[in-house]
Amino acid sequence: MQREPPFPSDKLLRLNVSVCPVFVYTMSNAAKTQAHADIARWIAEARPLFAIAARFPLSEVVAAHHMVERGEKIGHVILATE
Repeated sequence: MQREPPFPSDKLLRLNVSVCPVFVYTMSNAAKTQAHADIARWIAEARPLFAIAARFPLSEVVAAHHMVERGEKIGHVILATE
């Protein structure tokens, strides 16, 4: 039996959320490198276009995951890889 994760389309519709999937594995290496550079620059300039709920070092990935699972945050959870 193949299990698929639930997708709350009715709730997203009521919240006027747009979902735009990006298939990263089809992107060229140059596009991925540029995306990483852009994201790093936006964060370094402290001008993210999104709300950041919390930042965790990669060593605390479990705590970050738990925060996301609880659904009590507003914004994104960032994992620092450096």
